[in-house]
Amino acid sequence: MKKTIILLLVVLLNLSTTAQSLIIQVKEADQEGWKYVTIDDKQLGDKIYKKGYPFSEEGLAIIVDEKKTYFINTKGDEIIPEIQNFTMFKPKGLFGGIIQFQSGMLPVKRSERWGYLDVTGKLKIPLKYDKATPFDKGFAVVMKDEKYFIINTKGDETPIILEKVIKIQHLSDGLAPYYTKDKKWGFVGTDGKATIPAQYKAVGYFKNGIAWARNKKGKFGFIDKKGTWVLEPIYDTAKDFDKLSGMARVKLKGKWGYVNLKGEFLEVETDKWGDFHNGLAKGKKGNLIGFYDNTGSWVIEASLLGSRQFSNGYCAAKKDEKWGLINKKGEWVIEPKYAGIRDVHRIGK
Repeated sequence: MKKTIILLLVVLLNLSTTAQSLIIQVKEADQEGWKYVTIDDKQLGDKIYKKGYPFSEEGLAIIVDEKKTYFINTKGDEIIPEIQNFTMFKPKGLFGGIIQFQSGMLPVKRSERWGYLDVTGKLKIPLKYDKATPFDKGFAVVMKDEKYFIINTKGDETPIILEKVIKIQHLSDGLAPYYTKDKKWGFVGTDGKATIPAQYKAVGYFKNGIAWARNKKGKFGFIDKKGTWVLEPIYDTAKDFDKLSGMARVKLKGKWGYVNLKGEFLEVETDKWGDFHNGLAKGKKGNLIGFYDNTGSWVIEASLLGSRQFSNGYCAAKKDEKWGLINKKGEWVIEPKYAGIRDVHRIGK
């Protein structure tokens, strides 16, 4: 008990001294592993980690080495979980998804059973589930004995009562997509009830109150949390809305473009269409990469050899075979000198 209290105090102290910090992982050309640096390129601690994951809002990063899995704070202090030899939930997505704490909880699996570790390394929710998903705003979806539940961070279970359910995905923006034997998708809320009945051929995750959905005829549109069409299903395909730009990538009558919530269609002169992230979309002219805004104007001219996406106002970019970090004006915040660089993550809310 005493050890748990001390670890919790370390975590809380770390949060209080690093609120709103921006952290990024970088790799030197002559190093096998990655180090953590601040936005002004100052290294956190003096260690290089062969396998480390991004810092979460709680101020913790997960480290995996040959001997153990553990957590570090921004000072490099180690927190050793009370269990070892576990695997972690790996989201699908670009670069394999992000593994980190959410709502102060980390889903882990050992001996074919899932549970949750908290920020002190304690097994807060026992290893008893057949399936488990990351937390979203204090709630997660789990499965036990072929029955689904919504749980909170205390482990309290709310049964999900839905007919003909085959699978339920993770929560996003308070809603989780579910799939039925009738090959239809709907959404379930944190109360375990169907917020939006199964009626769609396919759906995306809710983000900022909007999700894409595909109707019976195979056309894509966008719905709100009541299941009302915000934009009618007229598109050949559709991607997620970006909050800052207010735009989503869509294909209409065979042409790629972007649409806002008014239904206004935007075309851009680009050789490759990227999704909007953090207010900007990645485009391409020939072999060079740049970024444009929601008016179609290139705010960062196509001059980069490579890039990731913008995150928290910054983007990893490549020039002359080296990686650095740019801001939304295209200015180098960290000069291109690294062999690799990852997305910027924010500590604190």
